[in-house]
Amino acid sequence: MKTAASLRKFGFQAATGSRLPNSSWSKGGKRGLRQASTWSRRFLLSSRFSTRKMPKTKPNSESIPQQKPNTPRKPPLSRFAFRVLQTIQTHNMIQPGDKIVAAVSGGADSCALLLVLAELKDVLGISIHVGHLHHGLRGRDADEDLEFVQNLAQSLNLPFSAERASVPAIMDSEAISEETAGRKARYAFLCALAREIDANRIATGHTSTDQAETVLMRVLRGTGLEGLGGIPPVATAPDPAGGPPIPVIRPLIGVSRGETEEFCKAHGLQFRTDPSNFDTSLLRNALRLELMPLLRQKCNPDLDTALCNLAELAREDNALLEQITDEAWNSAAVRDSQECILLRHAALPESKALLRRLMRRALLRLNPAHLPHFQDVERLVTACKAGTPTRMDLQGDIRAELNRGILSLSKKEGANSF
Repeated sequence: MKTAASLRKFGFQAATGSRLPNSSWSKGGKRGLRQASTWSRRFLLSSRFSTRKMPKTKPNSESIPQQKPNTPRKPPLSRFAFRVLQTIQTHNMIQPGDKIVAAVSGGADSCALLLVLAELKDVLGISIHVGHLHHGLRGRDADEDLEFVQNLAQSLNLPFSAERASVPAIMDSEAISEETAGRKARYAFLCALAREIDANRIATGHTSTDQAETVLMRVLRGTGLEGLGGIPPVATAPDPAGGPPIPVIRPLIGVSRGETEEFCKAHGLQFRTDPSNFDTSLLRNALRLELMPLLRQKCNPDLDTALCNLAELAREDNALLEQITDEAWNSAAVRDSQECILLRHAALPESKALLRRLMRRALLRLNPAHLPHFQDVERLVTACKAGTPTRMDLQGDIRAELNRGILSLSKKEGANSF
């Protein structure tokens, strides 16, 4: 009974080990006592109450967890940076060890590009060099743009290079628009900078908003499947100095302009605004400010996504057709350079669709800065189908001649394609 009394003192039930009122012990009878007695023997023989000495063991240092030194944890990526990283990985834009020239104008898109690349720099294992071109337009505003980008680069501890160009002089000498002249000057500067610092990528801040505007503008002007592809996520810029083409990547092609503005504001960055972006006499501005809002209201509120999806499908279809075009080109080409292209007339394909693609490719080879006009392509196709000797001048300072079974396309003397 001593055992039972001692157990009852602690209020334990022998069979289950749960705490019960003391009165419950009287209901167990002899069976309860036998269970209590069995439990008590086990309880008293346990290591806690046993007087038997246990062998001493030396602690195993390997089994003791070592305390890691206090290292600062890296902050998680922002949602914006994560989306951009997905775009980079999807299109295989960047490899570890790449040196990238980031083209930064000071606007929301290019500033967001620089901020997000700086955030992803260690994740991607890249180095960044900031490049800015002063276009020789807008006077003091342009000077302040340059100063702003330089300060931003310094705040991020990134190297910075700038150059001044005269876009008006390019416009006058080549009789081209301000937009085209500015693009020529920018890529000439970026390619020269990449070559100078041994960079192997140029990154620009084109967004999905730019993509939608570009596709719609090309539809209105008239274009083929290649033009519907819009702005490719990865392209190449021809080196004006004659070196190998330099890859151009667009990490922001999956985010909108509104998102880049919010990303800059979240970083407390008051980006620069170009007043010329509100000049609706320019086609792209008129599309962005007048036509596209109307189309979103009247036709499709998700217009931008629809146009971007169209561009993606067009690029995929075009890639397949390019393989077929490659075969036809290799069969017909006698000479293939940036100055002159010779094609054997007898080897040209019968298919009008494939012949168009060959003519477009030839024109792009000679003048990569301009998409070929539909009328020029059709004139070449008609001449090839007729097969009679002919000569014609095409846009972009290109001359075409079909004679003695050879179609010759070349730049006019003194013409520059970039």
